[in-house]
Amino acid sequence: MGYENKEKQKEIAEYQKKYGKEYRKRNRDKIREYLLKNRERDKKRKREWWLKDLMEKPWKTSFRDARARCMESKHQAYRYYGAKGIQFKMTMQDFEHLWFRDNAFMMDRPSIDRRDSTEHYELNNCRFLELSTNSRRTV
Repeated sequence: MGYENKEKQKEIAEYQKKYGKEYRKRNRDKIREYLLKNRERDKKRKREWWLKDLMEKPWKTSFRDARARCMESKHQAYRYYGAKGIQFKMTMQDFEHLWFRDNAFMMDRPSIDRRDSTEHYELNNCRFLELSTNSRRTV
């Protein structure tokens, strides 16, 4: 019985492959129009979701960026963080706690800072500073 199902599945797959190609050839313009229309709609939805999310939880951007610097080897700043052994040991709740502890919501451009630049991203080693202050800071 299992053998019959596999044969049937192969037959269906071949049919879909053959007639799918023909359908795509005949309706190329309709498909392109449909995809473009949906792409615009999806971009708008994504943009609206992102803005809403950012308004509700503004520390998420800092969290994602700091995490990416330490964990994603394709990030442009990875060589200064993850490649040097800096680890990201914080949760989203830790970032939220820091955000309110340091009154980052009152700052024009808050940025995450590590007090000791040789240590990891940990709750007791991080704080939010104004970007201009953080930029001037040296080791």
